[in-house]
Amino acid sequence: MRASRFIPSRTSLPCRLRAVSARLDAARQRGVAALEFALILSVFLLVFMGIVGLGGVMWAQQILTGAAAEGARAVLDSGQAGAVKTSEGCRVANKAVGWMQVTCAATTKTCAWPSGAATPAQCIAISLQTSTADWPLLKSVNTLSKSLWNSTWVPTVLSANAVVQIQGSS
Repeated sequence: MRASRFIPSRTSLPCRLRAVSARLDAARQRGVAALEFALILSVFLLVFMGIVGLGGVMWAQQILTGAAAEGARAVLDSGQAGAVKTSEGCRVANKAVGWMQVTCAATTKTCAWPSGAATPAQCIAISLQTSTADWPLLKSVNTLSKSLWNSTWVPTVLSANAVVQIQGSS
């Protein structure tokens, strides 16, 4: 009688190797999926931060423009009671912006458009400016854009102007 020893058959060895190989492939796939997720998430967050940051700048610009218009209307309203008060324009504009720190200038000047009268018409210009340099999200967006593309995407100063002709001048 022959001594029997276990010799793996031709079909059993490759099956075992396939099982081990399948386990290794699954482990590799988990690692690749985690890497892909990290790359996609970082790009997504970068785009999301940019959208939120630029949306905030547009929102602030809209508020600033509305405040300049409110200030110009306040100057016109102050003229109905007598003398025009240019300081009233800055007071109302500062109140309209609320949380933003703005610098306001109200100046009287000759209007740029022809008045049709012998004397040129007088206008009041309300100018507002605010800095976005201290906004944390915009600071990071500007730092990133400067390091990657050597330019800033977000303006560091927002400004708005409103010009009205003073009532009573023709």
